[in-house]
Amino acid sequence: MAENRVALILVDYPWNCPQHITPRFTEDQIQKALAFIERRVRELQQDNERLREELARLGARPKTAEHSTYKESTL
Repeated sequence: MAENRVALILVDYPWNCPQHITPRFTEDQIQKALAFIERRVRELQQDNERLREELARLGARPKTAEHSTYKESTL
């Protein structure tokens, strides 16, 4: 009966080490690029709060945060 063998030679390369990753964007560039999204999220949060207040004023029971799958984060 013939035996089959496989030999693996593993070599570790530090390619994913932060020391060897050249940043493509500065932190300032990233913040500027995300400014619109952060501003829009704040607008939507304010709109959501206004709508919740409107529902409360009308006597409707809005869905509470604890029953929602939405997880609020701070930007």
